[in-house]
Amino acid sequence: MNLKNAYETQLETSIKIALEKDQFRLSYQPKVDVVTGKIVGVEALIRWEHPERGIIPPLDFIPIAEETGLIIPIGEWVLRTACKQNRIWQEAGLPPFVIAVNLSARQLYQTDLVQMVQDVLGETKLAPEYLELEITESMMMDVQHVLPIVKELKRMGVRLSLDDFGTGYSSLHYLKEFPIDEIKIDKSFVRVCTSDAKDATITKAIIAMAHQLKLSVVAEGVETKEQLVFLQQHLCNKAQGFLFSKPILPEEFVQNFEKIERIAKQEGIPQELSRQKWLEEALENARQELQDTVRQQQGMIFKFTERNGKFIHTLSSGELLNKIGLGPQTLIGRDLYEVLPFHEAERKSYYYRKAWEGEENVSYEGKLNGVWYLASLRPIRKAGKVVEVIASCVDITKRIESEERFQKIAAFSPMGIGIFSDGQILYTNLSALKILREDNVVGKSIYNFLPTDTSAIAEQRLAISGREPSTVEMNLKLHDGEIVEVELTTVPINYEGSPSILVLFSDETKRKKTEQTFRNSIKKLEDVNLALDESSILAITNKKGIIQFVNDKFCEISKYPREELMGKDHKILNSGYHPKGFFKEMWRTIGRGKTWKGEIRNKAKDGSFYWVHTTVVPFLNSNGKPYQYVSIRTDITERKQVEEALRLSEERYRLITDNMTDLVCIIDGNGFCKYASPSHFAVLGFPIGVYGQKDGRDLIHADDVEQMNIQFKKMVDTKKGGTVELRCKDANDNWMWLEARATPIFDKEGVFEHFLIVSREISERKMYEEKLTYMAYHDMLTDLPNRRLFLKILKKSLEEAIQYQRKMAVIYLDMDGFKQINDTFGHDVGDEVLKQFVQRVQGELSEGATFARQGGDEFMVVLPDLQAEQDAIDIAERIIISLQERWQSNGLKVKMTASLGLAFYPRDGETEHKLMEFADKALYRAKEGGRNNYKTYSIM
Repeated sequence: MNLKNAYETQLETSIKIALEKDQFRLSYQPKVDVVTGKIVGVEALIRWEHPERGIIPPLDFIPIAEETGLIIPIGEWVLRTACKQNRIWQEAGLPPFVIAVNLSARQLYQTDLVQMVQDVLGETKLAPEYLELEITESMMMDVQHVLPIVKELKRMGVRLSLDDFGTGYSSLHYLKEFPIDEIKIDKSFVRVCTSDAKDATITKAIIAMAHQLKLSVVAEGVETKEQLVFLQQHLCNKAQGFLFSKPILPEEFVQNFEKIERIAKQEGIPQELSRQKWLEEALENARQELQDTVRQQQGMIFKFTERNGKFIHTLSSGELLNKIGLGPQTLIGRDLYEVLPFHEAERKSYYYRKAWEGEENVSYEGKLNGVWYLASLRPIRKAGKVVEVIASCVDITKRIESEERFQKIAAFSPMGIGIFSDGQILYTNLSALKILREDNVVGKSIYNFLPTDTSAIAEQRLAISGREPSTVEMNLKLHDGEIVEVELTTVPINYEGSPSILVLFSDETKRKKTEQTFRNSIKKLEDVNLALDESSILAITNKKGIIQFVNDKFCEISKYPREELMGKDHKILNSGYHPKGFFKEMWRTIGRGKTWKGEIRNKAKDGSFYWVHTTVVPFLNSNGKPYQYVSIRTDITERKQVEEALRLSEERYRLITDNMTDLVCIIDGNGFCKYASPSHFAVLGFPIGVYGQKDGRDLIHADDVEQMNIQFKKMVDTKKGGTVELRCKDANDNWMWLEARATPIFDKEGVFEHFLIVSREISERKMYEEKLTYMAYHDMLTDLPNRRLFLKILKKSLEEAIQYQRKMAVIYLDMDGFKQINDTFGHDVGDEVLKQFVQRVQGELSEGATFARQGGDEFMVVLPDLQAEQDAIDIAERIIISLQERWQSNGLKVKMTASLGLAFYPRDGETEHKLMEFADKALYRAKEGGRNNYKTYSIM
């Protein structure tokens, strides 16, 4: 175990040195389109060129890098190098393609991962669509953390690939939730796909599934011609493996580019055959989509052809088919007489025959299992001959039922109803005949009933009514010469295919005003009755409670036929739920002639229970005694079920929250706690009662309150929950980090009520994140800011200098002869010299200066807010002097000097890149001048 720990510690140190000494290299393995053979992408793979041990494979050092956090700077280096290389290839004239970089699990928890990727793309000027980030299935298990990061990367335009698919936690849930562009079949399946039937089946299934999900597929580890052919035959999109190329350096890649693109054509199936298979796949997908569309459409489609004098159905699909009780297997292969009653089959055969003989636009109405439908038949011809007939059907049940209701209403309406066209009467109801005192007027002219002296005006009014609805008063002349005064309403309609006029009229001759008032009262009563009948459950009982009337809704909810209810007591519906005193109080109330209201649970005929809100109104005789009771009920079953479910849910919720370790609380809009789970006492130490007495924000760190308020307001505005990280005070006045998942709760009108917040302590994680962040921005040996942090500080200092019109300087330092010390005395001595160098330089810097290590023996200093450029020159001179004394390390005496280059803002440059570039040039001029001195860019 000690040997293992020592080895890992040594390897960790070597990795840090490798980063500093630029010992890592990237190799690139091409991805090839298996149809065209073209290179459509490359995967960047890291290699470690150790000066003593040679090439070290990733499996030997990546796990240690993951464990120590060094994978963060390594990953950034890989991403930047790969993007830069892809941009170089594009500028060199190679066709643009995607470069793939592997992300580690540790990187997904890197706080600034998205910003880092964006910065790299900006620095290298690589368009995001040419970068692909590869993640594994196991990395997606923490959905709540990983999914938002992946979505941010996708919104940036970066492509996402699921690596080693099939070997990890293969879940279709990930493919549904994550915005994946491509999946990579693991090489363990590809390796034996031509010899192992199970792996072949798995590979084909993955390809088919990916295509259904509109994802691209890459097969890894393709090494043989047979594997390539297998993948081409089963429509894999891309391939990667030694058959095309091992991972190679950039210059080899360019040299072998055309050779690689010829391999698929030379070793695989002919390109035309491959294209044909893709066309067949597209055709099959289109056919399947068409079948699904036909099957899911609300109507019905069927086809038939004639065989031996019979019309045989060859296709049937659609929701209407199931609605009328005919599945596809019931109809396909059969003729009409095998699926319909004889008389119905005989009738429809007539229409089938007409369509088969070539008549266009044949249609008929049919009814099956209580469903009315309209069928439209159309012949299909080939070479001028009808070869089959296709029918399209729609459900017209509601239209037929509406027409039937209208016919009944019209036939028995007390108002006269008639229809005429071009003056000829086509229809009248019984009331119209009664008013006209005729037995039959169909076929007669309407003008026969117009008095001679007013016929011209009446004809003009009727002509106007043919264009728009109108109501007029006019006189009609009966056959005996009597004049009847009528109010006549006309509506233009289409009757049996012809423009016609619908006439509604009533006799207004006698007691017109009285009858008008009476009709209005009747109309109101009818409306009330109709409204009650359609919206309420009605029943009428005699004074003993015997049922005398129930409406349709009463029968519908109780599931009793009307005849089984008539003459029965209401006890037939007793559910046994209410105590006897409940109904005694009801009878006592209505027996005194008063209205009773309450909620009753009844029992239906099938044994199910339902709730009704009931109002019982007593009808009183002349003596003031009830002789009849009318009960008006409203179905409240659903409401009661919701109330019961809510009660049970609240009990379960309280049981869960009272026993869980997470902090659960309810906070109103004013910040006060309406509920706090017992876990608050265990975690924070405050008694539960304290939370309801103070504003919850009093326990939140002052630096976190503003951001928390902003995020909570956003949640209320968007009506979406979110996660907030904040510091909360415990009973000992210590601060602990909490991750709070807040969900805004609204009432049914959409008004905000409160937040439901579930929190857990993340203090340890935050401490760990801070350590990782510090490591990412500081040099491990000297504890100085690294290049990445230095660039941020330089950028900020330059912005302040520009804003406040200050002077500033950048100093570039290089240790003279440091490599010789390292090579002669070893790294331990070299590390000690580096530390002493840092101490001596820091001792000469002014307050506010930033001293950073760029890598190896190179350092940089930024001096902000200079009063004069001479101040920076004085510091440079002091640094050189401080290095002149002899150095001691591990008992050895060494000599160490440094060369310095200075550049000033605003004289030398106005951007951070220019200042660093000119300081670097001044440094090299100092080295050329004999070292152990300094140069400024302005006097080079």
